[in-house]
Amino acid sequence: MRIESKKAKIAVYGIILLEIVFLIRTYLIYSFYTNDEAYGDGVSNPSKYDHDFYLTVFISFGVTAFFILAWIILLKRSKNEK
Repeated sequence: MRIESKKAKIAVYGIILLEIVFLIRTYLIYSFYTNDEAYGDGVSNPSKYDHDFYLTVFISFGVTAFFILAWIILLKRSKNEK
């Protein structure tokens, strides 16, 4: 599938950029939670945060894919109606 519309390309690249920023932010928060010296929560088993981290990343990818597909379909419909 090739994206030909300039608006669609800008939207897709914008969504991907926001996704990358979100994932970096998520990883930084996760690393603070799992590093007991930095966060100081006294958790002796930091692996308890792994499930939440992976779930957040999975949901984030799903939402991003949905937005990209919806935007492409929306622009494709509007292009066909012209």
